[in-house]
Amino acid sequence: MVNLKEWLFKTLFKDKFERMEVLVSHKSDLTEQLIVCQHKLHEKQELSEREIELLKLEEELNSKYPKKLIIYKGRFIPNHGRCSVDVRNFFSNPDSQELKFAEVWKDLPDDEKAFKCLKWVIDNITYISDKEEFDMDEYWCFPYELLNTRKGDCDDGAILLSNLMASCGIPYWKVRLTCGDTPDGGHAYVTYFRESDKTWVNLDWCYFPSKKLIKDRTNYKEEKHYGDVWFSWNRKYSFSKGVK
Repeated sequence: MVNLKEWLFKTLFKDKFERMEVLVSHKSDLTEQLIVCQHKLHEKQELSEREIELLKLEEELNSKYPKKLIIYKGRFIPNHGRCSVDVRNFFSNPDSQELKFAEVWKDLPDDEKAFKCLKWVIDNITYISDKEEFDMDEYWCFPYELLNTRKGDCDDGAILLSNLMASCGIPYWKVRLTCGDTPDGGHAYVTYFRESDKTWVNLDWCYFPSKKLIKDRTNYKEEKHYGDVWFSWNRKYSFSKGVK
């Protein structure tokens, strides 16, 4: 009898019954969509807070030392001699084809990206003086040049390293090319901002190379192998308390 009543109800009110089923189905779908949207909104709010934190950190780091235009005679034009270059020009387009191999590390945390880039330069670039290679006292190579020759001096490897770090997605403000004193004379290397404890650490591929993990590195100010910094720069700004 109950089944007969149910059959009569569905037969007499078939259209209404079907509409009711559609509405119930739509309600379920809408509920699921609402839950998904709420999750996405929550994720977006968290991301926004993270973005705000990074913007503040970027501004803080870029404002800590005096900004100064640094022009350096690091290039030579045949038949014309040395030319003056804004040091920021040594940061290439991070999407350059030559640098794309570093993209395999783009999904790693920044500290691991920095370590992978440094290890690659140490393992794949051979140190040679500018005098021996170019018969010049000073010559700075662009990244694509060093990737072709696979040999260069401190500044060449440092320039390549900083560009590889940019290519795999490390924010520009966490990477600086640095020139300064060592007990053995002038030197160029990379300094990297370790965000976990807000500390700058040295990444050096040739003078005092080290494959220590980023987390195990000492604050650059405590490194006995390095002296005063003459000047440093990232992709947007150059800094100096007084150029040598």
